[in-house]
Amino acid sequence: VARRNEEHLYAASTDKEVLGMLSGTHPIVRVLRNQKFVNQVVKFFLRPPVVDTDGEEVLDEDGDPIYQSGLLHYVRKDGRVHPQFFGTTKTGRQRCASPNCQNVSSKREDDYRKILGSAYSLPLRAAFTATPTAPGEDPWVLVDFDLQGAELFIMAVQSGDAAMLDACKRNMLPEGHPDYLDFLSNMAVKAFRLDCAPTKKALAAAGKKGVRTSAKHLVYGLAYGRGDEAVLRAVEEEGDVATLDEIAMVRAFLFEQFPRLMAYFEACRCRVIDPGHITNCFGRRRRARRPRDQTVLAELEREFMNFPIQATVADVVNEWLYHLELHPDRYDAAGISRYRICLQVHDSAIVECRVSFLERFVEIVKECLSRIVVRRCDLDGRPMDDVCHKMATSIDVFRRWGVPLKQDEGMRLGIPASFYATS
Repeated sequence: VARRNEEHLYAASTDKEVLGMLSGTHPIVRVLRNQKFVNQVVKFFLRPPVVDTDGEEVLDEDGDPIYQSGLLHYVRKDGRVHPQFFGTTKTGRQRCASPNCQNVSSKREDDYRKILGSAYSLPLRAAFTATPTAPGEDPWVLVDFDLQGAELFIMAVQSGDAAMLDACKRNMLPEGHPDYLDFLSNMAVKAFRLDCAPTKKALAAAGKKGVRTSAKHLVYGLAYGRGDEAVLRAVEEEGDVATLDEIAMVRAFLFEQFPRLMAYFEACRCRVIDPGHITNCFGRRRRARRPRDQTVLAELEREFMNFPIQATVADVVNEWLYHLELHPDRYDAAGISRYRICLQVHDSAIVECRVSFLERFVEIVKECLSRIVVRRCDLDGRPMDDVCHKMATSIDVFRRWGVPLKQDEGMRLGIPASFYATS
């Protein structure tokens, strides 16, 4: 801003993006940044109950404290929160409100641990648990499953870039597979010719964690039309270190390795003006009137670049959950549900499942996903070839959301050993 002599166009700010960018300039900046992180958590999870003029808690007719805001305000008599879901977003993503449980992200866990140290013993998501059961009753567990590398994979399929598609397919393999490839780490290592393995751990050990973060924000930012400075701000906002030169190197390497990406996103961008609409491979269409304002035009161009990717991921997840909802094995002979869908978070979902049905449920999850195919289409939604691409999933099992099962807990609940660490 100062370099462009645009100080008069902007107001001073202490939002999380600005504090992330300035975190290395003075110790007080990091203190302010940490305070904002903690305040966000307090506002959602730890709002105090209503008190009277004497400072005493106000109770309802059942003797429970009354909360006017925060997560506890939405807890009902069954001990659950029942958010509202809206499928009316432009991309088809489900939107959650009252409360917005989709915002309970694991993204800031490292920050919370650094701020609170040993006092921070469990992730925020651990506030959500599987339904308690009586002794001898078949326990419930939470099954968290998501699409692996979904956005990268859709970019590769729709751009028709064979090299990127191969890399994305390897990225979707289990980490123990001999052909597994960490897409983002591999990009960072090759772009900077680093002498380390293309893994998160190796890059962190080499002091190069920031270049992987740069690669992540750059690749995912392509679908939003992000420039190098915007990527740098996103990297710094996460607390990592990078330079504009490093980000430019990653961008140059990306387009050198996957040359069809740039042409694909440029074609998406141009659809705002002519013909004024764009369609994904499931037939979902985004329309736009030709804008007169250049700011509005730029925003629409970013939306059109993003739409085929986000809308396709959303449609895959929606169809996936539809098949799960209607699967014939969902109910037992007495008509009692063996599993129930609890929450969708973008490209993942949380389902509560009985332990006795867990192994069969995992088969059902994979079976339902295998029914869904993604085909390369033009920007009017017409198939460009006969190749049917399928996506992969990763599955985790918890009692408390986000807390890995320990061996003794898994054995006590009768959970198959394949779902927890045995050492």
